[in-house]
Amino acid sequence: MSAQGLAAPRPAPTIWCSWYQYFTKVTEANVDANLALMGDLPIDVVQVDDGYQAELGDWLVPSSDFTSVPGLFDRIVS
Repeated sequence: MSAQGLAAPRPAPTIWCSWYQYFTKVTEANVDANLALMGDLPIDVVQVDDGYQAELGDWLVPSSDFTSVPGLFDRIVS
C-alpha cells in the first residue's frame, strides 16, 4: 500500500498484437503461425487487431482470409 492508501499497480500483461507485424493485412494463417511459435512463452493477451474484417469499420463480417473467427479465438484461448 502506498502512502496515499492505494494498492501497487498490477504488472503490465505481455501482449502479442497482429497490428505491429501485419497492420491491415493479417490473415488467419498468420495468427495460427504466430500461435505455433509462441509455444510456452508467457503471453497473457493475443490481440487480433484491425484487418480481420471484410471492410474498414465492418467488424461483424470477417474478410475472406478468415475462415472461422470463432474457431480462431478458440485456438487462441486454448
